[in-house]
Amino acid sequence: MLNPITQKFDFLEGNAALVPPGLASALNIYVQPLMLERYNQGKIFLAIGAKHGGRLMLQINVHATEIPALVRWEEENKNSNSQKVPKKRPINKKRVEDIKNYIRERAQAGKKWILGTLTANVDPAAVEYQRIWEDFYMVFIPNCTRVGIIDGQHRTRAIVELVDSDPDLISQMSFPISLILEGDLKQ
Repeated sequence: MLNPITQKFDFLEGNAALVPPGLASALNIYVQPLMLERYNQGKIFLAIGAKHGGRLMLQINVHATEIPALVRWEEENKNSNSQKVPKKRPINKKRVEDIKNYIRERAQAGKKWILGTLTANVDPAAVEYQRIWEDFYMVFIPNCTRVGIIDGQHRTRAIVELVDSDPDLISQMSFPISLILEGDLKQ
């Protein structure tokens, strides 16, 4: 959509009319009440689904401030670097600081930046999900459910630490998480 003041396209809104104008309105009418209805019980996310290796993966976008409550931190074993159980790999504090500095320096300078998608597993019995159409889903994650990060531990820790130390910097941003619906990830 062309911003009338800057005469540039607002990349957050898009630059094409791909859907009828009533669709966005319909989503507000039907989806927003669902999100509010169960707000005290958990979070509802719109998701894009995909099958990978016989597993269903759902990609959700999570606000930075919601990540600390959503993520389950495995006990760090400083003597282990298990490739079999990646979520139990030790956290390299220098790597976390490097990621935080990258975000902080670029954000404060008004430069673009991006972090890769986080990957987590969750027991499908612990969440509710429904296919709406094709690869479009809704997912409900109860407040008592935590996801286990299996790829992106350092990025996740950097986000959590920045939310604590400098909340104005990233608290309004969302980060993509690919959820693998499998309770005990063996691979």
